[in-house]
Amino acid sequence: MTPFPPPARALVAACLLLGLLGMFLSSFFVLKGGQTRPKTPAAADGSALEPGNTPDFIPPGGSAFSAPPDSSEAAVALMRRLRANPEDAGALAGLGEELMASGEWGQAESLLEQSLRNRPQDRRARHLLGVCLFRQRKISEAARVFEDMIRAQEDPVALYNLAILYRHHLNLPEKAEELLRRALKSTDADTDLLIRLREELSASPEAP
Repeated sequence: MTPFPPPARALVAACLLLGLLGMFLSSFFVLKGGQTRPKTPAAADGSALEPGNTPDFIPPGGSAFSAPPDSSEAAVALMRRLRANPEDAGALAGLGEELMASGEWGQAESLLEQSLRNRPQDRRARHLLGVCLFRQRKISEAARVFEDMIRAQEDPVALYNLAILYRHHLNLPEKAEELLRRALKSTDADTDLLIRLREELSASPEAP
Protein backbone atom coordinates (compact mmCIF):
# COMPACT_ATOMS: atom_id res chain seq x y z
CA MET A 1 0.00 0.00 0.00
CA THR A 2 1.42 3.44 -0.99
CA PRO A 3 1.86 5.65 2.11
CA PHE A 4 -0.27 8.80 2.21
CA PRO A 5 1.61 12.14 2.45
CA PRO A 6 1.35 13.71 5.96
CA PRO A 7 -1.58 16.10 5.19
CA ALA A 8 -3.54 13.29 3.56
CA ARG A 9 -2.83 10.95 6.48
CA ALA A 10 -4.17 13.54 8.89
CA LEU A 11 -7.34 13.89 6.80
CA VAL A 12 -7.79 10.12 6.61
CA ALA A 13 -7.33 9.86 10.37
CA ALA A 14 -9.88 12.61 10.98
CA CYS A 15 -12.42 10.84 8.76
CA LEU A 16 -11.79 7.56 10.56
CA LEU A 17 -12.34 9.26 13.90
CA LEU A 18 -15.75 10.56 12.85
CA GLY A 19 -17.04 7.09 12.07
CA LEU A 20 -15.14 4.80 14.39
CA LEU A 21 -16.40 6.00 17.77
CA GLY A 22 -20.07 5.33 17.02
CA MET A 23 -19.25 2.05 15.29
CA PHE A 24 -17.02 0.86 18.12
CA LEU A 25 -19.37 1.80 20.94
CA SER A 26 -22.29 0.19 19.12
CA SER A 27 -20.41 -3.06 18.50
CA PHE A 28 -19.04 -3.05 22.06
CA PHE A 29 -22.42 -2.76 23.77
CA VAL A 30 -23.99 -5.38 21.49
CA LEU A 31 -21.07 -7.72 22.17
CA LYS A 32 -21.22 -7.11 25.91
CA GLY A 33 -24.97 -7.72 25.89
CA GLY A 34 -24.35 -11.19 24.48
CA GLN A 35 -26.33 -10.63 21.28
CA THR A 36 -23.48 -11.26 18.87
CA ARG A 37 -19.91 -12.45 18.67
CA PRO A 38 -16.83 -11.26 16.77
CA LYS A 39 -17.14 -11.64 13.02
CA THR A 40 -15.11 -14.50 11.55
CA PRO A 41 -14.92 -14.89 7.78
CA ALA A 42 -16.04 -18.18 6.30
CA ALA A 43 -13.66 -20.39 4.39
CA ALA A 44 -14.31 -21.31 0.78
CA ASP A 45 -15.89 -24.59 1.90
CA GLY A 46 -18.24 -22.76 4.26
CA SER A 47 -16.37 -23.61 7.47
CA ALA A 48 -15.45 -20.81 9.85
CA LEU A 49 -11.86 -19.86 10.49
CA GLU A 50 -12.02 -20.81 14.16
CA PRO A 51 -10.18 -23.13 16.56
CA GLY A 52 -12.60 -25.97 15.90
CA ASN A 53 -11.38 -26.24 12.30
CA THR A 54 -7.68 -25.36 12.58
CA PRO A 55 -5.52 -24.47 15.58
CA ASP A 56 -6.18 -20.88 16.54
CA PHE A 57 -3.68 -18.06 16.41
CA ILE A 58 -2.17 -16.66 19.60
CA PRO A 59 -2.30 -12.86 19.90
CA PRO A 60 0.64 -11.05 21.52
CA GLY A 61 0.59 -11.75 25.24
CA GLY A 62 -0.94 -15.19 24.72
CA SER A 63 -4.58 -14.45 25.65
CA ALA A 64 -7.67 -14.47 23.48
CA PHE A 65 -9.26 -11.21 22.44
CA SER A 66 -12.17 -10.07 24.57
CA ALA A 67 -13.74 -6.74 25.44
CA PRO A 68 -12.74 -5.76 29.00
CA PRO A 69 -15.31 -4.04 31.27
CA ASP A 70 -13.82 -0.57 30.68
CA SER A 71 -13.28 -1.09 26.95
CA SER A 72 -15.62 1.72 25.84
CA GLU A 73 -13.92 4.21 28.18
CA ALA A 74 -10.52 3.16 26.84
CA ALA A 75 -11.73 3.68 23.28
CA VAL A 76 -12.97 7.19 24.09
CA ALA A 77 -9.60 8.04 25.68
CA LEU A 78 -7.79 6.78 22.58
CA MET A 79 -10.09 8.83 20.35
CA ARG A 80 -9.23 11.94 22.33
CA ARG A 81 -5.54 11.26 21.88
CA LEU A 82 -6.03 10.87 18.14
CA ARG A 83 -8.09 14.03 17.94
CA ALA A 84 -5.14 15.88 19.51
CA ASN A 85 -2.56 14.08 17.36
CA PRO A 86 -3.77 11.99 14.38
CA GLU A 87 -0.23 10.57 14.03
CA ASP A 88 -0.16 9.08 17.57
CA ALA A 89 1.08 5.56 16.78
CA GLY A 90 0.31 4.21 20.25
CA ALA A 91 -3.28 5.45 20.14
CA LEU A 92 -3.79 4.08 16.62
CA ALA A 93 -2.51 0.65 17.67
CA GLY A 94 -4.50 0.74 20.91
CA LEU A 95 -7.73 1.55 19.13
CA GLY A 96 -6.97 -1.13 16.56
CA GLU A 97 -6.65 -3.67 19.37
CA GLU A 98 -9.93 -2.48 20.92
CA LEU A 99 -11.66 -3.01 17.58
CA MET A 100 -10.17 -6.49 17.28
CA ALA A 101 -11.90 -7.38 20.56
CA SER A 102 -15.19 -6.53 18.82
CA GLY A 103 -14.33 -8.51 15.68
CA GLU A 104 -13.92 -5.41 13.49
CA TRP A 105 -10.90 -6.89 11.72
CA GLY A 106 -10.89 -4.66 8.64
CA GLN A 107 -11.10 -1.40 10.58
CA ALA A 108 -8.45 -2.65 12.99
CA GLU A 109 -6.17 -3.53 10.08
CA SER A 110 -6.38 0.02 8.71
CA LEU A 111 -5.49 1.56 12.07
CA LEU A 112 -2.62 -0.86 12.70
CA GLU A 113 -1.15 -0.19 9.25
CA GLN A 114 -1.27 3.54 9.91
CA SER A 115 0.32 3.01 13.33
CA LEU A 116 3.17 1.01 11.79
CA ARG A 117 3.84 3.69 9.19
CA ASN A 118 4.49 6.04 12.11
CA ARG A 119 6.29 3.50 14.34
CA PRO A 120 7.55 0.58 12.22
CA GLN A 121 9.55 -0.98 15.06
CA ASP A 122 6.40 -1.73 17.11
CA ARG A 123 6.42 -5.55 17.18
CA ARG A 124 3.16 -5.82 19.10
CA ALA A 125 1.29 -3.76 16.48
CA ARG A 126 2.88 -5.82 13.71
CA HIS A 127 1.83 -9.05 15.42
CA LEU A 128 -1.72 -7.72 15.79
CA LEU A 129 -1.73 -6.83 12.09
CA GLY A 130 -0.78 -10.42 11.25
CA VAL A 131 -3.69 -11.69 13.32
CA CYS A 132 -6.08 -9.25 11.60
CA LEU A 133 -4.95 -10.44 8.17
CA PHE A 134 -5.34 -14.08 9.21
CA ARG A 135 -8.88 -13.46 10.49
CA GLN A 136 -9.81 -11.95 7.12
CA ARG A 137 -8.32 -14.94 5.28
CA LYS A 138 -5.49 -12.86 3.82
CA ILE A 139 -3.23 -15.82 4.40
CA SER A 140 -0.23 -14.92 2.23
CA GLU A 141 -0.18 -11.36 3.59
CA ALA A 142 -0.35 -12.65 7.17
CA ALA A 143 2.52 -15.05 6.48
CA ARG A 144 4.68 -12.20 5.15
CA VAL A 145 4.06 -10.22 8.34
CA PHE A 146 5.25 -13.09 10.56
CA GLU A 147 8.16 -13.94 8.24
CA ASP A 148 9.38 -10.35 8.55
CA MET A 149 8.98 -10.52 12.33
CA ILE A 150 11.06 -13.65 12.83
CA ARG A 151 13.70 -12.43 10.37
CA ALA A 152 14.18 -9.39 12.58
CA GLN A 153 13.97 -11.27 15.90
CA GLU A 154 13.07 -14.79 17.01
CA ASP A 155 9.69 -14.81 18.74
CA PRO A 156 8.11 -18.14 19.77
CA VAL A 157 4.53 -16.89 19.35
CA ALA A 158 5.26 -15.50 15.87
CA LEU A 159 7.02 -18.79 15.00
CA TYR A 160 3.94 -20.75 16.13
CA ASN A 161 1.51 -18.56 14.21
CA LEU A 162 3.59 -18.77 11.04
CA ALA A 163 3.80 -22.56 11.46
CA ILE A 164 -0.01 -22.71 11.65
CA LEU A 165 -0.22 -20.76 8.39
CA TYR A 166 2.36 -22.98 6.70
CA ARG A 167 0.84 -26.28 7.84
CA HIS A 168 -2.90 -25.64 7.68
CA HIS A 169 -3.26 -22.99 4.97
CA LEU A 170 -0.20 -22.93 2.68
CA ASN A 171 0.60 -26.67 2.43
CA LEU A 172 4.17 -26.30 3.68
CA PRO A 173 4.33 -28.98 6.43
CA GLU A 174 8.13 -29.33 6.48
CA LYS A 175 8.65 -25.61 6.98
CA ALA A 176 5.94 -25.64 9.64
CA GLU A 177 7.66 -28.43 11.57
CA GLU A 178 10.99 -26.60 11.49
CA LEU A 179 9.35 -23.49 12.96
CA LEU A 180 7.56 -25.48 15.65
CA ARG A 181 10.82 -27.08 16.77
CA ARG A 182 12.58 -23.71 16.83
CA ALA A 183 9.77 -22.27 18.97
CA LEU A 184 9.90 -25.25 21.31
CA LYS A 185 13.57 -24.49 22.08
CA SER A 186 12.81 -20.88 23.00
CA THR A 187 13.19 -19.89 26.63
CA ASP A 188 10.44 -17.28 26.08
CA ALA A 189 7.69 -19.83 25.38
CA ASP A 190 5.11 -19.97 28.19
CA THR A 191 3.28 -23.09 29.39
CA ASP A 192 0.23 -22.63 27.13
CA LEU A 193 2.42 -22.14 24.07
CA LEU A 194 4.55 -25.18 24.91
CA ILE A 195 1.38 -27.29 25.09
CA ARG A 196 0.23 -26.03 21.69
CA LEU A 197 3.66 -26.61 20.15
CA ARG A 198 3.81 -30.20 21.41
CA GLU A 199 0.26 -30.87 20.21
CA GLU A 200 1.14 -29.63 16.72
CA LEU A 201 4.36 -31.63 16.63
CA SER A 202 2.59 -34.78 17.82
CA ALA A 203 0.26 -34.47 14.82
CA SER A 204 3.24 -34.44 12.43
CA PRO A 205 3.87 -37.66 10.48
CA GLU A 206 7.56 -37.30 11.37
CA ALA A 207 6.99 -36.66 15.07
CA PRO A 208 9.27 -38.68 17.39
